Amino acid sequence: AIRELVSSPLVRETLLQPREGEDGLSCDWLMATAHVDVSQPRFKEGEKHIFAVRIGDGFRWSAWSVFSKPLQVTLPPIEPPIGGLEVALQGAGRVSCRWRRMQSALGVPVECAIWAVEVGPDDKDVRDGRQLVLLQTEGPCSGGCGVAGEADEADGADGASEPRCVVATVGSLEPQRRYRFALLARPMCFMLGPPTFSEVASTEPVLWPGDTLAVGGSAIVALESWDLPVPSPLPVPDALESGSVRWRGRAVLLAWPKGVVVSEDPPLELQACASGHQTPECWAAAPWSLLRLQERPCIVAGPLPFFQGRFRWYSRDRRIAGPRGDACLAYADPPPEPYAYAFCSTSAVRVHVWASLGHESHRCTPYCQVRFQRVDDASGGGGGVVPAGDWVVCAEAEVECLRDASEARFQVSLTFGEEDGLELKCKYVFSVRVGDRCRRSQWSCNSPPVTFDVPESMLPQAGAGNELQVEALATSSVRFWWRELSLPRAAEARRPQGA
Repeated sequence: AIRELVSSPLVRETLLQPREGEDGLSCDWLMATAHVDVSQPRFKEGEKHIFAVRIGDGFRWSAWSVFSKPLQVTLPPIEPPIGGLEVALQGAGRVSCRWRRMQSALGVPVECAIWAVEVGPDDKDVRDGRQLVLLQTEGPCSGGCGVAGEADEADGADGASEPRCVVATVGSLEPQRRYRFALLARPMCFMLGPPTFSEVASTEPVLWPGDTLAVGGSAIVALESWDLPVPSPLPVPDALESGSVRWRGRAVLLAWPKGVVVSEDPPLELQACASGHQTPECWAAAPWSLLRLQERPCIVAGPLPFFQGRFRWYSRDRRIAGPRGDACLAYADPPPEPYAYAFCSTSAVRVHVWASLGHESHRCTPYCQVRFQRVDDASGGGGGVVPAGDWVVCAEAEVECLRDASEARFQVSLTFGEEDGLELKCKYVFSVRVGDRCRRSQWSCNSPPVTFDVPESMLPQAGAGNELQVEALATSSVRFWWRELSLPRAAEARRPQGA
């Protein structure tokens, strides 16, 4: 077991793994490796945690070990691009930005932002002198799209070594003033909350010329006013999401913008854009309706034309848009029927639940959740089952991503045991759903019933001609003889491909 201590201890149990030696398994010493899921709400970016370990057999436990050194929970930083950021002025307010593609150690897409920062006479950044020049997402070079679903499909397998060159039009910088261009990046991983941008490269200050008239073209970047509110997504309540027809379509729940009077016709217009399409012409007005949850005004944006997208507020009076929010999941297709089977680990009976995620929307769902229900055989035969208990919903877990040279495949692959509430010799059905922190899919169809017990394929086999022989040694003792029994390995043939 492993314990992590903050305000209250968090205990997780794991199995000790025997050491693999040259002659097979050796039990001279055992090594414990446990993975603590930091996607739980109790873990936050920058916090420090300490851990302790104990060992046992389920009946007796040793004392807890000494606590480990404090470990800070944080996302791995983005490595700066080789060669830094190169910016060239091209006249008419156009700039050419060039940098080499960046990667995240997590294997998720990297969101890049280039800012123009005004520099004062003292070579320090001027307060409130920042303007967003462009924002785009780069997919991982392994060929998968990661959890954000915004991969750049134009990149090849060697895209990490190729430089990026983007031409943008900037029409609001003051002439004859000095600006530096900063490249900021963040991994598109929301396990510890929304990630923050960090500056990875910057240019030397340049003098902005006087001919700053903007010209038309597909590379124009719309100006953004950062005094307008940023759209903030909210988690949809579970009862509302599963019981309302509205949430079976493509919709997002947003908080009402701060500082704006609650009204059916506010002065701001809600605009939406599909993830991966950041050009100004891709933004369009999004339909929405007012909803109150526990007397709190909220916005239901929908129906929407995408599975995942971003939102922003547009001021009709000033004719300028506000900053865009983080990518939001609008809809996820229910996973297919999961496959479940029982197997034996080194010390316990467990159930493996597996489901393949092949729908387009599943590339935008980083989390999965499993529920199970106890069932009994239906009376009268026929092979049916009837519910014998309530549904038990397990904690959220990460979707597993398998990458190869050509593509990324996503799947649900989790195991459950007695610590999760399963009882031996009972029959269960399992169901799966996927989503992110705010939206979830509908539950999948139930799996075929599985008995939580040692499967017959894993029982010891006596073999042909084997029999039990008894030898009398004395009036009160006997000796038993039998041929060695063979313990078969797990029935691999019963597992689906990829499980």
